[in-house]
Amino acid sequence: MKSAPITFFDSLLMSHATDEWRKVARIVGEALAAEWDDGIFQTGDLVLAARVNALVESGRLEYRGKNPLEMQFSEVRLPKSRGA
Repeated sequence: MKSAPITFFDSLLMSHATDEWRKVARIVGEALAAEWDDGIFQTGDLVLAARVNALVESGRLEYRGKNPLEMQFSEVRLPKSRGA
């Protein structure tokens, strides 16, 4: 058995992000629901929240709120283009 890299879920999480603010809990929940639809359960909500935090730290997502790890109290969105 081989493990996937920790970044494995990043594209799934990014596919649920928009340019509008969304609760981190929603992004994580939609990602978990997508796994449920596939019938494959590979991770949990805390791992996905940590990956959202890593996406924020890398600049791939913007956030507002207390902390991306506090899913109910924080929101993320795709970064606004610098020219806008």
